[in-house]
Amino acid sequence: MKLLHKKSLAAAVASVTLVTAPLTFAGMDKDSVANKTESAVEQTKDATQEATQKVGQTIEQRTDEGEAYFKNGWQEGKIETAFLFNEHLNNFKLDSEVIDGNAVLTGEVDSSVKKDLANEIALSIEGIESVDNRIEVVNDEQKDGERNEFLASVQDATITAVIKMKYLVNDDLSAIDIKVDTKDQIVILSGEVETDVQKQLAEAIATNSDDVVEVQNQIKVLQS
Repeated sequence: MKLLHKKSLAAAVASVTLVTAPLTFAGMDKDSVANKTESAVEQTKDATQEATQKVGQTIEQRTDEGEAYFKNGWQEGKIETAFLFNEHLNNFKLDSEVIDGNAVLTGEVDSSVKKDLANEIALSIEGIESVDNRIEVVNDEQKDGERNEFLASVQDATITAVIKMKYLVNDDLSAIDIKVDTKDQIVILSGEVETDVQKQLAEAIATNSDDVVEVQNQIKVLQS
């Protein structure tokens, strides 16, 4: 800290510019010389005092910032430790950030009761004045539903891709003119073909594809 003080003082003093007239004594009486010298000394004292004040303010500001940083980190550690030793909360799914006495909680729990519990635990930590509780309540059923929905969408996309590939390699069909959409393993065909035979062929290819439960053939025939 002494080294920091000396360096900061030197920097602050160097930043202060003394605007003084050159001391010229030629043709001046003793009183004039004394007054001019005294004025220069006073300016130097004022500049030194100003520099010292700047150093003090800088050190105080950095000290306050350092104390706030360590205090925030200490409180975050206390909150996470409290979560860790609580049998109802999973510390690995929760996170906290403290800024000037305000705790921001994020993560997941499986019930609103546990979300409220985490909120109260954070408020019980010394120095925590408020809590911004952003924890999401996600239960196992919801997770299973989301996972099943994702798997279903992947399956539908696979069905669509397989049918389009079959159309592409078939010389009697134009894959560009036939649109394939799949939802819940139900295939919807649309677009245009030249003959009714091509329409039936497109439907048969889709029907015979794996995992297809139904085909809705909305393809238009250009030649009646």
